[in-house]
This record gives sequence, structure tokens and C-alpha cells, in this order.
Amino acid sequence: MVEISQSNLKEAAELLSGIKNGMGKATARAINHTTAKAKTQMKRKVGKDYYIKQGDVDKTLKVKKASWTNPFATITSKSRVLGLDKFKVTVKGGVVRAAISKLEGYKERKGSFIANVKNFSGGSWRREKGRNIFTPNFSHKSGARVFKRIGKKRLPVKSLYGASVPGMISSKNVIADLNKFVIVETNKRLSHEVGRLLGGFR
Repeated sequence: MVEISQSNLKEAAELLSGIKNGMGKATARAINHTTAKAKTQMKRKVGKDYYIKQGDVDKTLKVKKASWTNPFATITSKSRVLGLDKFKVTVKGGVVRAAISKLEGYKERKGSFIANVKNFSGGSWRREKGRNIFTPNFSHKSGARVFKRIGKKRLPVKSLYGASVPGMISSKNVIADLNKFVIVETNKRLSHEVGRLLGGFR
């Protein structure tokens, strides 16, 4: 939650008392500016602490802007738990090791193995000689996935997963960094927006 210091709010309200909806506009603009910068900061911090591309983080983010009548903005992240192939995986001597967090490093994934598979993207049915035949569609790109056998037999197998983007964002280190950034940036930006409004009414 973004908090603007009471002293800054009081000073801004006094300066903008002669401008219609001035306080609401200045606050909303300050919050929206900070939210945009916080989104970038969020991607950078997650990318710094975890073995994940900033682009993969960005795909999950959605921003809701503040308005002068509703001075609240949100950044939400929605994603499933990502497969281990999205992070850092190495194989040495048949042993698979994977790292999700750069702070925690690699951990051995006992009983797992890596296989190249094509990405399944649905399929289509067709009628042939009185039979319904399903043809799966695969992307041209293949990728390495980490699997583990469920039993002693070769099949069935299950995919191994790492973490979700919301889970990484909500980690203590990321949240602490974002809180500090947002508080400082919002208070600084409020002063700037007050100046802009006053400048337009001179």
C-alpha cells in the first residue's frame, strides 16, 4: 500500500486550495507515475533475485490506474507455477540440478531427467474411414523440460515446476525493495505534480 506523508499531504492541500480538484489530480498523477516506475522496478528486482527473464514477468502484470476521484492504483500479477525449464537447469553426470532463486542457488532434483519436447498447442479432429482421428498440433520450437518418473517403470512421468511470478514478487526481499521505492518516489512525485498544477495557473 502506498502511503504519502501527512506533512506532504497537508502542504499540497494548502497550495492547491484555489484549484478545482487540484489535490485529487496531483495525487492521482503522482500515484500513476510511481506505479509505472514501480512496475519496471518490480521486473528488475525479480530478475535480479531469480533466474527468470524480465519479459516472462512482464507478461503476468496488469496495472489499474488511479483517478482524481479514486486515488488508488494497483499492479496485479497472475500466472501459473512455471516449469523448471523457465529457470536455470544443469545436468552433470546424469544428475539434474535446478536453481530458481539466485540467493539460494542450485538444488539437486533426485530421480529427474531432461527431455526435449515440442510445445503442444491443441489439435483438430477429422473423419477418416468411419473413424474420428485427432491430429495434435505442435509448435516448430522444441524445448527442454524436466520430468520425473512417478513409479519404477519408464511411464508415466510428470513435469517438475519451479515457482509462480506472483510468488516471486511476494517474497520478502522483493516486497521490501518495492515498498521503499514506492514511498520515496510517490512523495517526491507529489511535490513535482503540485508544482506543475501551480505553474499552469499562474
